[in-house]
Amino acid sequence: MKPILVLSGTSAYTRALERALDHFGDVYQILPESGFTEYAAIQGFADRTSLVILDPASGGQAWSAIGRLKSSHETRAIPIVAVASKNDESDRYKLVALDVHEYFVFPFSRREFVLRCERAIDAYHEEKNWKDGVHLLRGYRQLAEQTHSENMEMQEILAAQEAVIELGRQERQEIDSIRTAQEAVFEMSRQELMVANEKLRQSYEAKLAAVREKGELQMMFGKYIAPEVIEVLMRQDGLQRLAGEKQDVSVLFADIRGFTSLCDEMPPHKVILLLNEFFTELTETIIEHHGIIDKYSGDNIMAIFGAPAELPYHEQAAVLAAIGMQEKFSLLKDSWKSIYRADAGLGIGINCGAAIVGNVGCYHKISYTAIGDVVNIAARFEQIARDGQIIIGENLRERLTEEFLSRNGLALAAQEPVSIRGKKGLHTTWTIRRERA
Repeated sequence: MKPILVLSGTSAYTRALERALDHFGDVYQILPESGFTEYAAIQGFADRTSLVILDPASGGQAWSAIGRLKSSHETRAIPIVAVASKNDESDRYKLVALDVHEYFVFPFSRREFVLRCERAIDAYHEEKNWKDGVHLLRGYRQLAEQTHSENMEMQEILAAQEAVIELGRQERQEIDSIRTAQEAVFEMSRQELMVANEKLRQSYEAKLAAVREKGELQMMFGKYIAPEVIEVLMRQDGLQRLAGEKQDVSVLFADIRGFTSLCDEMPPHKVILLLNEFFTELTETIIEHHGIIDKYSGDNIMAIFGAPAELPYHEQAAVLAAIGMQEKFSLLKDSWKSIYRADAGLGIGINCGAAIVGNVGCYHKISYTAIGDVVNIAARFEQIARDGQIIIGENLRERLTEEFLSRNGLALAAQEPVSIRGKKGLHTTWTIRRERA
């Protein structure tokens, strides 16, 4: 699916529009108007489409497409550029009422057409990034409100407990005034009530502690690990595990190639937009494969698989995440080249083995991370990876079974041995990629 979608009209109209769109390279797709409804139902249409171009004078299909886009909150903001084969004042008024962004009539200035299309795409992406940020903040707010609600529930339970204890105290005062013969009977009842009270108090305190621990884990990790990982930590004494332990993990590094030159050539606000898009897309892929984000550093991502919650076959999860990241980045790369005139690449390195994992930092800033040779070697693999490559070492290669490679359509290729800082001799490396049909 390409970011610019064109609904075709007559053959002469389509050829003229193709000449005007040559500036955008191959990132546009011409679609028969009759097929728009089926095309718009494809999963990911709203996320991948950045601009729609159509001829309002071509008939009901074009107006139906405009109505479909404007009737859905998911597609309402996608910019529409009307390029009419003939000038119709009534059409122009209707398009303004429907909030269509631009209106051109052949013949027109190709340069103005290109600039207005680029401006519409930039404005759409800026608004989309802003809305995504608002949705994220709303999610955090809902999480905070949920935690507050659970704490209020615990306070109500504790208040009820205090009322029960007060009731027991009143009953003891009444028992003191009863005859000696009845005191033994009521004393037994009182003891049973006290035992039940104590069990109830311990149960409530345990539940309250669990809620508080879950809240702390959500505050600590909610931004960069999947919710199901938090649930696993809750079942495995999560906060205690964060103090530090030795664990078998896979570590992944990913870095944009050519980023320094992009920073020199692009305006600062576009650099930030590009980085936010890069981190959003690749972070989603990492979390989908049950990894956590260790840190962002400039244009670099470090991710851990297999900690803090143990993950069977974490090395396979890391490899599949890397494959997905390269596939997503290939789409980003085409989009950046068309929209930003930016030429960039992506290199990834992965290593697995024992590492020390836990919270590291000070009172002002603390973060969960991994330490050890497995991390240093993964970083070295990322440094030698060229654009489009995923570099792994012999240790990880031995863990990848033929069944796993075949099932996922993956292929390995040996590379030249490399030296690693702090290690003697040369070390064999491999590239892993998905075979194309």
